[in-house]
Amino acid sequence: MSGRTGVSIEKEGNEKTLKFESIEELMEYVEKEAQRRVEKTLGKYGRLGQTEAYDRVIVKLLKDFKQPLSVELISFLTGISKSRCCKILSKLEKKWRIIKKVTVSKASYYTLS
Repeated sequence: MSGRTGVSIEKEGNEKTLKFESIEELMEYVEKEAQRRVEKTLGKYGRLGQTEAYDRVIVKLLKDFKQPLSVELISFLTGISKSRCCKILSKLEKKWRIIKKVTVSKASYYTLS
């Protein structure tokens, strides 16, 4: 495979045309763009977990997302371990009554009270 394809992509919003000399160049661009978008989306909550108390991070996350979130998703977005998330969610629910647990066919989701 020569690697020469002359691939070009047109972006609709900015009317910007990107040209790539090879599939490898295109794949590298796609990888970098995907990584940039992931960091933009997840970076906010991951950084919060490093600077603020975990319970505050989880409350902010639930406030930003209006729909209930699973423990797995909360853990993924914040970078807090799943077991730690469970402990914090339990405390927020039972002791402080800030959040409530919604159970749907064996799956638990959390939302603000």
